[in-house]
Amino acid sequence: MFNQNQKPLFLRYINVLIIILLFTFSSCQKYSKYSEKNNTAYIQIDDIGVSKISVQKWRVGPLRRQTLSQGIRLEVVFPILKKENLQSLINKFGVESWLLRVKRRSLTGTKQLGYFYVPLTTPGRKTSNWRIKQLKKGFISIFYPAAAISSRFANFSCPAFDHRRIITEVKTSYTASIDKLISVSSAEERYFAPKVKSFSYRPSPINGGVDLIGEYVIEVAMFNSKKKRIYSNFVTLPKIGEVVKERNKRIRGCKNFTPPPRQENSDGIEKFKFGQ
Repeated sequence: MFNQNQKPLFLRYINVLIIILLFTFSSCQKYSKYSEKNNTAYIQIDDIGVSKISVQKWRVGPLRRQTLSQGIRLEVVFPILKKENLQSLINKFGVESWLLRVKRRSLTGTKQLGYFYVPLTTPGRKTSNWRIKQLKKGFISIFYPAAAISSRFANFSCPAFDHRRIITEVKTSYTASIDKLISVSSAEERYFAPKVKSFSYRPSPINGGVDLIGEYVIEVAMFNSKKKRIYSNFVTLPKIGEVVKERNKRIRGCKNFTPPPRQENSDGIEKFKFGQ
């Protein structure tokens, strides 16, 4: 127990400790280098991208005691900018989100998996005051067709399309990138015609194909989702995810499995969403 004379001194120590911890955590935040020159904003891309890749397990079989893989989940870290830099991008250059392009590179070539956008700031927050807060990371789920087509298919005890794949090795690594500088200017502004998936806090998977072996690369640019206009070049994030090994696995009890009928008022198909 502290007496009346000790308590104020103890509380002062606690307050000092809290201030030190807050200063330490805030000073550890690593911001991307940002500069402006001749009506052009420059953002340096360093040591960000896929920070983690995890295999999504699928419990299958009559009693769901056997395991396959639904696919992979990528954790993607975005460039972090100071509040005044965010304000300038939003108010001066007209951008309000990151445009992401996901690709898979393998021995058979490069496959583009899709485009989608992630807001620069947390949805619902005002961008005109100190409360501005940006999204620091998001997630991308890339599944085999048997799990990606719809939640109904993903709930089957015996996967459709004779899916029997299991991913046995994944890793993160770095890719060589020639251009690490995003240039934002009116000279780069153009209409972006390809379909862009919308942001959501509840990410749904995209279809990666019957095999997922390969390197998963994220490219980013500056975007305005409302106007569907792009304001910069695309730059490859240096950190990538990779599916190194996968194999087929025999599942007992699924030989004569028949998918249940689809319920009415449901097309069974879900849109891809990107989330945090």
